[in-house]
Amino acid sequence: MPKESHFRGVWHEMAFIIVVVMAQVFTQMNLGNTIIQARNIADTLGGGDPQESWFVASYSTTVGAFVLVTGRLGDIYGIKRLWIYGWLWLTVFSILCGFCGYIRSTVVFDVFRALMGIGPATLMPNAFALFGTAFKPDFKKNLAFALFGAVAPCGYVLGLTWGGIFTQLANDWRWTYWAMSCICFVMAILAWLVIPNELDVRNGGFFDWFGSLIGVSGLILIFFSFNGAPLFGWSAAYIPTLLAVGLLLIIAFVLVENHIKEPVMPMSLFTKPAFAAVIVSLACGWMSFGMFQYYEPQFLMRLRGISMMELCLQFIPCAAVGTIAAATSVYLLPRVPAWTVFLASMCFFCASQIVLALTPVNQSYWTMTFPLCMIVSIGPDLSFASASLIVSDQVSKEQQGAAGSFTNTVVNYSIGLGLAFGGNLEARTNNNGREPLKGYRSAFWLGAGFAGLGVILTFLSRNKMQRHKQE
Repeated sequence: MPKESHFRGVWHEMAFIIVVVMAQVFTQMNLGNTIIQARNIADTLGGGDPQESWFVASYSTTVGAFVLVTGRLGDIYGIKRLWIYGWLWLTVFSILCGFCGYIRSTVVFDVFRALMGIGPATLMPNAFALFGTAFKPDFKKNLAFALFGAVAPCGYVLGLTWGGIFTQLANDWRWTYWAMSCICFVMAILAWLVIPNELDVRNGGFFDWFGSLIGVSGLILIFFSFNGAPLFGWSAAYIPTLLAVGLLLIIAFVLVENHIKEPVMPMSLFTKPAFAAVIVSLACGWMSFGMFQYYEPQFLMRLRGISMMELCLQFIPCAAVGTIAAATSVYLLPRVPAWTVFLASMCFFCASQIVLALTPVNQSYWTMTFPLCMIVSIGPDLSFASASLIVSDQVSKEQQGAAGSFTNTVVNYSIGLGLAFGGNLEARTNNNGREPLKGYRSAFWLGAGFAGLGVILTFLSRNKMQRHKQE
């Protein structure tokens, strides 16, 4: 190995890549493992249909809300250190989520699920930092990032399988989380052994505690108000009040970030020609994808009556095609304008939601559900890769880390926010739970609308996305 290498040999290098990629796998696993068993958890804890979306959305929201914060903390206090803390955090709250089966409180479970999301929020941005620090801009670095994106759909399907095994075969959903905690603890040990100490870069500097506090608080209050409305109703005074407070906190966050020396989120990013357009379109696409992730498993299990393990088998094409899409994006982006790949991703988002909305209940898997599983993962994988490239080309070198972290924030927070919007519409249209299909279709059409808006915005902003990188 060359002297500048951080690794003892090729096997050490491969082990490092595998360990870092596991951050993406486990982030998606902890989404899928709860979606598939949401009804069983609700039955144990005493929650109803509107409550079930909280099990998923609370996790996604904190993953998104804390990404900016933990990325900056890694820069200051050490990437490897924050990485290990992320695994240990996941270990603790996986254990606590399992013990909620004894407490029998949906509120406590929702809180622990939300806190669990801080673990992946710590892992994701620092995974990017580890790859960026370990490799020079060459084939190995591109391959590492490609693998990181490619395993996302695999992680989701693996999470569905994980939850299905413990809920359907072992008949105890609590072991989904207890077994997960064991593996997360092993990952913390592997990270300590495999990640070279010289990658534990500590740049020091100032951390924007005040801006981070009001920004994260604003995002959480906005999520809580929208996701709490189906349960408590907009007529409950505290729902619109919390929404107003959340919006005011976001406004305060913008003002603070404009007047601080080292902001956690530089507002100057939004002055770049395509940054805002890409971010809004990306949010629209991922809000629509959240409808698929949560509602399609419910549609197949509750209305078609398939088992959990059958669902996992039916979703295998999602993982396979998603991996191919991620590899394709690596090939396409150096050769075609990034906005064309991004526009294609929005079209796939929209098309998959339309197929979802039109799929009959009493129909063979092969007629519409199989084609859906073949195309639904293309949008997410193409969008993340192309959006990251467009954003990177728009901002200066000093803003690369903040822009990348914010892109991750948008992706994960949009899943939770989209489910909140979908939950409101579903609750309004399902006739108090007596017509679940009508509620699901409403959520799917809402997702199609979000993705359609993303298509329009991307097309209108295509010229801005072609501009050269800022110096």
